[in-house]
Amino acid sequence: MLLPYEALPSVEEAICETAKRVHIVQSIQQRLEESADALILVGSLAYGKNYAVRAASDIDLLVVMEPKQVSLLPEEVGGEEGDWRQVVLRYFQDNRIQTLSLRSLVERVKVEYHLWNKEYQYQATRLETTRVLRGTMSSKSTSGIHLDFSGQQRDVERWTKPLPIGYLQEYPVFRVVEKHFVPYEPLVNLIMAPEILFAKDQQLEHNIDWMWTEVVKRLVQENPGALDLSKTSVLKSQPGHWALPKEVRESIQDRTKFELSKLGALYTEGHK
Repeated sequence: MLLPYEALPSVEEAICETAKRVHIVQSIQQRLEESADALILVGSLAYGKNYAVRAASDIDLLVVMEPKQVSLLPEEVGGEEGDWRQVVLRYFQDNRIQTLSLRSLVERVKVEYHLWNKEYQYQATRLETTRVLRGTMSSKSTSGIHLDFSGQQRDVERWTKPLPIGYLQEYPVFRVVEKHFVPYEPLVNLIMAPEILFAKDQQLEHNIDWMWTEVVKRLVQENPGALDLSKTSVLKSQPGHWALPKEVRESIQDRTKFELSKLGALYTEGHK
């Protein structure tokens, strides 16, 4: 995510660093097809190819899988994290956590594997749960910016507990703060132009469709009457929306308008 005070990389840097990371992702994808039910590319490499990717950019991958498939994970998935990898995967297998993050360094690029218990990932995408438990090596939130539909920041503290190695963290799917819906990373990642690299069934895409309908329903509920998309929108609730490529911003707005039309909701787009 590009912070408000950060500049975009040069076109040359963005193109070069994108190509390098796409090659890495292709090799990872092949090695994960046995163990994972779905693999989704999110973050700057998904929404900002040849635009927002810089030399310091991570690769963020959502790995959706059954806990029993953990033994099939390639060793390079978090292989450099030693004892932490063993502990957190055991927690995941025992269903004491529903998601976790492992890191690897591939060709000097940091790869973040965000493993998700398939059942809970599907629940989160359908907005059937407000939070899950996450295992992480960092006590910090993955994003310090959480926005409502008007773009106003609305943070709520999440608890973190130390484990013998690493941390157990409350990982919100969404919050309702002073009657305002605030999507967190599990939803944001699936709104901001995710790239489904593979999925072994169609349920994931159905769930994303369901998510869009439910999120736009919340938008309508908060804004009775004709909705002005220049002031309140799904787009404004996305951290970093100010720096998204034009086509991604338009895609999010177009999907919002499609869902509004399905709901029979009135909207305007302000002054263009």
